[in-house]
Amino acid sequence: MIDCPNCGTSNPPDSNFCANCGAELSAARAAAPPMARPVAPADLPAFDPEWRMSDPGPLPEPRRRRTWVWVLLGIVGACLLVCIALFIWTATDSGQATLEDWSTRLAEEQERAE
Repeated sequence: MIDCPNCGTSNPPDSNFCANCGAELSAARAAAPPMARPVAPADLPAFDPEWRMSDPGPLPEPRRRRTWVWVLLGIVGACLLVCIALFIWTATDSGQATLEDWSTRLAEEQERAE
């Protein structure tokens, strides 16, 4: 196997170019000793007593919840639902009869006021 001088990938001995990065391997055949392999995580010590975590500083203020936005959206949504319900109710026979009754009463009260 030939190790690529550019990226360290092992390539078959008859390769002219690296399969990983495309670098020319002819210089690697004539070059000096192969590159050292990186240390595997299993070879590293599990605990280093000299290591210390840096202080991140004061914590940022938590974001304020915008409750007023949700309250306002709830009120607008409730008004919208009431309007839709009234629109549907006035399309029924009982809704039409009630509206006609109210309009008759209003007209009678206006005639009495004059």
